[in-house]
Amino acid sequence: MPSSPAPTPPPRTGFDAVVIAASLGGPRALAEVLAPLPAEFPAPIFVAQHLAERSPGFLPTMLARWTALDVVCARDGERPRAGAVYLAPPGRHLLLSAAGRCLLSDGARVNYARPSADLLFLSAAKTFGVRALGVVLTGKLSDGAAGAEAIRRAGGAVLVQAPETCRAPDMPLATMRRGAANIALPPSSLAAALTALVAVPGARDLFGIGAGRAAAA
Repeated sequence: MPSSPAPTPPPRTGFDAVVIAASLGGPRALAEVLAPLPAEFPAPIFVAQHLAERSPGFLPTMLARWTALDVVCARDGERPRAGAVYLAPPGRHLLLSAAGRCLLSDGARVNYARPSADLLFLSAAKTFGVRALGVVLTGKLSDGAAGAEAIRRAGGAVLVQAPETCRAPDMPLATMRRGAANIALPPSSLAAALTALVAVPGARDLFGIGAGRAAAA
């Protein structure tokens, strides 16, 4: 009796990691972006939100009220999983190792920030390359812009919050000025774009992001 054909593996999703930068006005924007995402969102999400170093740990609790995803403070050496949001602890950098694990650092501030979105994004670009998806939300100054450019150069994609919807538009505008943003959208539309780009194979072509080839140096 002939053997049955091997089952076809499910198509691979579009991105393996989502990294988000946020500062002034960020908690509200994060809540709007995360709220519509399904519990089975097929990639981990990493967030560098600027907070005072001695800030009480309110952000995970607040965001957990708005989303079906698990929201936690990242732990050093932790292996991330899909359907979870990993927040940089106040006053610590969050990076991703070559094996995709969370790394925490007490290193110096980068562009006045700790956690630094640039460091998070740079590590995501190095670890995940074309399968890294960056999101730059509201905030002052320019944290995230250099890291977003690194993601684009690695062949990944970058979304930004539409500046007119930001409490502080500097961070998205800095990313756009570098030519590092693929799309600018309000928070609710960012949520829909994230779901499509991460969960639907081939969606990046529908968004005009292309096949994910690394940009020329």
